[in-house]
Amino acid sequence: MPLSWPDLYRVDLDSGKKERIAKGSARHRGWVVGGDGAVVANAQYHDETGLWQLYAGNNHEKLLFEKTSMLGKIDLIGQGHSAGTVLFDDDEKDDASLIEFSVVDKKQEQLCDKLFRNEYVVDPDTGRLLGRLGPRAPYAMLFDARLQARFDGARKAFPAYQMRLESFSRNLDRLIVFTDVGDDSGTCWRVDIATGRADPIGRAYPEIDPADVGPTSVFAYKSSDEWPIEAVLTLPPGRKARDLPVVVLLKQGGRRVLPIWWHFSIGKKTGTASTATQRAISAR
Repeated sequence: MPLSWPDLYRVDLDSGKKERIAKGSARHRGWVVGGDGAVVANAQYHDETGLWQLYAGNNHEKLLFEKTSMLGKIDLIGQGHSAGTVLFDDDEKDDASLIEFSVVDKKQEQLCDKLFRNEYVVDPDTGRLLGRLGPRAPYAMLFDARLQARFDGARKAFPAYQMRLESFSRNLDRLIVFTDVGDDSGTCWRVDIATGRADPIGRAYPEIDPADVGPTSVFAYKSSDEWPIEAVLTLPPGRKARDLPVVVLLKQGGRRVLPIWWHFSIGKKTGTASTATQRAISAR
């Protein structure tokens, strides 16, 4: 079977017309497309030498940046949070970071380090970076102070639970969030910032009652080779934490590192958020 690589197409959703604007190759490692549909940058990787290269636009005429990564741990992510910038993720060293690179003047800025790298949040209209989500406090780092305040207001509504942003409207006026931990086996909520309401719209495990949920806690330790590991301890409900058998579940690493195995022992309340919850959301 012949080898093939992805190409980049522009598609008119009204007419169905499609146009190929870039052709892939064995060395190609992605494009960054702006909100206007123009290609901002593209990347190549040379397997034989480990050389990763970033080019402006849709061709290989203007080299912006290059670096050797024998393990191929540099990834082109998308647009930066300002016009004319792109993002790439450099996992080559222990101090791995997310880099914003200007295609105009080649300036670089480190946006966040490896301790806060979980999920990207992008503007649904322009595709530019709004910020990052993470598995621990402050849970979100958004560049716009107004958007950060709205996320924080929603977060305060669920002080006893872990909250994860699943979806949002423009300007974070309305959010869909997922909560768990405590007596919550996993619940999706619709949060309206303007009204201060948080309404449940779905449960991960509707047949598990809060009383059947075991307490959980997060702790950190180091492996035998000194690698930092974050773990989640789940205890059975109604039992003292003494002389209990241990079941260890391992999850392979990745950018979305979430303690998904909490759900084996937890359940959720239903109903509209309390007045105190609404006040917390309104504190925006």
